[in-house]
Amino acid sequence: MSAWLTGLLTSILRPILEDLVNDAKNEIITTIQENKKLSALAREDDETIRLAQDATTTEEVKAHLRRLKSHRALLNN
Repeated sequence: MSAWLTGLLTSILRPILEDLVNDAKNEIITTIQENKKLSALAREDDETIRLAQDATTTEEVKAHLRRLKSHRALLNN
């Protein structure tokens, strides 16, 4: 009787646990992908800031700031 009950519980719980594990795995993969994207944007922003600091005209600085604003818009979406 005990083995039958254990088998029944296993057949009920296994799919539930597998779904939970798969959901967690997918969430981790999504988070890693988002972190890579954010890291790339941060590197681009650092480069843009450096270029703005080295700019020689007001127009160049404004162009770099517009690029930073567009990256901010990407982050807010």
